Amino acid sequence: MLAFFFVRDTIAGSTVTQLHDQPNRHISPRSRQALRLVAAGKSQAVAAHELGITESALRMRLKSAREGLGSRTTAEAIIAARDLSII
Repeated sequence: MLAFFFVRDTIAGSTVTQLHDQPNRHISPRSRQALRLVAAGKSQAVAAHELGITESALRMRLKSAREGLGSRTTAEAIIAARDLSII
C-alpha cells in the first residue's frame, strides 16, 4: 500500500508542491513484534505461539508489515525494517 504525500520545495523564490508516492513507514507495534520474531529465526508457528495469536493472525501481521514497508516478501521487509532501525 502506498501513501501519497506532498513535498514543498522553494525554487527561485516560488513554492512548488510535488506529489510523491512512498511506502507508508508506519508499522504497528504488534506487527513490529511479529517481524522481529521471524527475523530472529522463529518459525511462524513458534512466533504466533509467543505472541499468543494464531498463525493466520501472524501472517496478517507480517502482511501488514510488508505493506507498510513497501516490500514484496517478508525477507525484504526484515531488511528494510533493520535499515530503518524499526526492529
